[in-house]
Formats: sequence, C-alpha cells, structure tokens
Amino acid sequence: MKKVILVLAISLMVVSTGFSQIKIGLFGGYNILFNDVEGTDVTKGGIALGIKGSYSLEKLAVGAIIGYLPCFSYEAETGTSGNTLKTEGSTSDVPIIVFAQYNIGEGPYILGGLGLHIISTSAETTGTGLYSAYSSDISESSAKLGLTLGGGYEIAMDKIGIELGALLNIVFSKDDEAGMANLSMLTIHAGVNYKL
Repeated sequence: MKKVILVLAISLMVVSTGFSQIKIGLFGGYNILFNDVEGTDVTKGGIALGIKGSYSLEKLAVGAIIGYLPCFSYEAETGTSGNTLKTEGSTSDVPIIVFAQYNIGEGPYILGGLGLHIISTSAETTGTGLYSAYSSDISESSAKLGLTLGGGYEIAMDKIGIELGALLNIVFSKDDEAGMANLSMLTIHAGVNYKL
C-alpha cells in the first residue's frame, strides 16, 4: 500500500511539473429541480456541492465532476388531532460525471458529459396518540445514467481561477417512486480552481 501511495505521489509531482494544464476545483451553488413533485409541503432543490478536475489540451479539456445535488424534500401528516402519522422524506443525487469542455477564447466555455447518478431516497414516519407505537425508516438508492450539458466563465489569475457556471443534468429513469420518468435539474454554481 505504501508503494502504491508513493508511486501515485511521484506521478502527480511529475505530471504537475511537466504540465500546467491540470486543474482541481471546488464549487458550491444551488440545485433547481424542474420536475413536478406530488405531495404537501414539498421543497424542491437545495444547496449543491462538488469537486471538478480537468486536464486541458489547448482549447479542449477533459475531466470529471463528483457532486451532491439535493432534488427535493417533503413533509406529510395524516390523521386527526392528537392521532397522527408524520412522514419526512428526501431525494438526492450524487453524480459522477465524465465530461469534455471546449474553451471559447479566454474565459467562456461549454461542456457536455455522461454520468452515473446515484439517486438516494429516504423517508421516516413517526406516530402520535393511537399511532405512537408506529415508526418506520426507509432508505434506498439506485444508479441511473444521465446526460450533462453546461457552460460558464472562468476568471484566471495565475494558478487560481474563479469559475461561474451552470450544469443541466438529465437523469434517465423508466420509473421511480416519486412518479418521475426522468429527473431534470439545473445547478447554478461558483467555485475556485487551482492549477497544478
């Protein structure tokens, strides 16, 4: 194991001294879900986070994005006063995207990619009154394929760059507990890139 780590560290040092086109960045933003979600007290979208790495070849760059995208959360309550069942649930996406990016001059870019989206759904139900003995906690996840399109602008300052952008993710799914054929999400983000 130590030899593997040493080889990886040496490889990274050789690559970073030989090429200055490798970038690693962190981003944060807001994820917007376009799908309609049935139910009461539904909150769509939320704070998104991610890591982006890329290797540039002139105007073209290739890389990967790993992120966390909240899709929606909800609360529902059934029953009469004092005897209720309350359910709280959420659905989120952890995308692993491989992309190609085309840099249009200094700053603007467009990108497209394919990804594996790990969709996680959880729901917790608790009861009061006559239902006080009832409690349920369900959690499941599934992997779906998806398409990513996006664009943005990077302000480069020596080794550090500030990036503003948007990513449209379309996750393909035949059926889903939320009743959605496909998930469509837009993530508006800002981030900082570091050039190795």
